[in-house]
Amino acid sequence: MANIFYRQVCGLTLLVSLLVIYNGIQLFHRLQCQRFMHKNKWRCTYFVPDKRNQLAPIPNTQNYPRVAVTNIYFLKIHKCGSSTVANILFRHGFDRNMTLVVDLELYKRRMIQRKQKLSPRKVNMFLRHSVYDHLLTSKVFPNNTFYLASIREPFGMFKSYFNFFHLARRFNISAKEPFVYYLNNIKQYLGVKHHHRRISKFSPVLNHMGFMFGFTGDSANATQIASFIKNIQNRFSFIIILEYFDESLVLLRHRLCWELTDFVYLHVNQNMYRHKTERRVYLRKIHRENSQLDYAIYEHFNKTLHVQIQQIGPAFFAELKTFKKIVQQVTSFCKSNTSVFSFPTTHWNKRFLMERKQCHLLAMATQELLYNVPWGRFVHYASTGAVDFSKTSKFNIPVSFITHNLIV
Repeated sequence: MANIFYRQVCGLTLLVSLLVIYNGIQLFHRLQCQRFMHKNKWRCTYFVPDKRNQLAPIPNTQNYPRVAVTNIYFLKIHKCGSSTVANILFRHGFDRNMTLVVDLELYKRRMIQRKQKLSPRKVNMFLRHSVYDHLLTSKVFPNNTFYLASIREPFGMFKSYFNFFHLARRFNISAKEPFVYYLNNIKQYLGVKHHHRRISKFSPVLNHMGFMFGFTGDSANATQIASFIKNIQNRFSFIIILEYFDESLVLLRHRLCWELTDFVYLHVNQNMYRHKTERRVYLRKIHRENSQLDYAIYEHFNKTLHVQIQQIGPAFFAELKTFKKIVQQVTSFCKSNTSVFSFPTTHWNKRFLMERKQCHLLAMATQELLYNVPWGRFVHYASTGAVDFSKTSKFNIPVSFITHNLIV
C-alpha cells in the first residue's frame, strides 16, 4: 500500500512539475516577445524575426494591438467571401475556447422573455448572416470588440446573389437570359417580396451591402450616403475587400495580432453559373443607378485598403508573397493524396504541419461548421443563443487547422 501511495504522489508531483515548466516557458516566451516589441516597436509576433532582413515583420506604425484580439463581431454579408472568412474565425475560436453567439435576435428575445437586461457578457464571436444593429451589438458585446465585415464589387456580388438565391425562379422569370431580363425590367420587381421583405432600392436585393450594414431609409442623397459611410468607418475596425482577399487577410492578421497560418483557407461556397462572366456595360450601368449606396461603400473602402497597403510599403508585399505561397500549397495538398503537408519556417511563420483530414474542415461553410461539428452544449446564459467552444467534442474532430501538437 505504501508503495502504491508513493508512486501516486510521485506521478502527481511529476505532472505538476511539467505544468509549471510548461507555463514558465510560455511566460518567458511572451516576456521575450514583449521586450523585443517594446525595443523595436514591432507589431505583436510570437517569433523573433531575422534582424538581418529589413522586411520582417511589418513595423507597428498604425497602432496595431500588441496582444491577440479575441472579441470579434463579423458582419457576414451574402456572396462577399464571408463563408471563407467565417471558416477562418470559427477554427481560431474553437482552438482557443472562445464563446460564439449563434443568433443575436434569438438571444435578444430570450433575454426579453426572462426580463433580463441586455448587457455586455463574456461573448467572443458572432459570424452569422445578420443585418447590423448598432444598439443591439453594443449591448451584447464588450467595448473592446473588433468589428469586421467583407464586401465585394457590387455588380459581381449581385450576379452571385441572383444565382445563389434563385431569383429567376422566385420572380417567375422564364426569359432565355433571366439575369438580363431582370435588370432590363428592374422597376417591375420593386415591391415584390423576397425573404419576407418587399424589394425597394434599399433592400435585400438592391443596395444589399448597405442594407446589411443597417441602412433603413427609402432613398439616399449624396450627403446621406457620405454620412452613412462615415458611420461604418467609425464603427467597424476593418473591411475585407473580396477582390483583394489575400491582401486584406495579411492586413487583418496584423490588426488582430494572429499568426499568419491562422488565415490559411480554401474557397468556400464558390459556384459557377451562366451569367457569371456577364460584362455588358449597359447592364452594369443599370445596376449602378439602382445601387448607388453599394458602389459608394465599395469604392470608399477599396481606396482605404490600398492607402493602408501603400503606407506599409515593401514589407507588406514580401509577407503577401509568402502567404499566397502557403495558400497555394495548401490548396494543392488538399487536392492530392498526400497524408501530411509541411511548410518551412519563414520570417512570418513557424514551420507547421497539416494533416489531410483537416482539409475537410477548411472547405466547410458556416452552416456545416455549426451543425456538423459537435462542440458540446450551449452556455447557460443564452440557452440556444450562444455556443461554448470550451466543451470538447465527443467525436474528437480536429477543428483547429493547426493544433498545438502540430506546430514544431
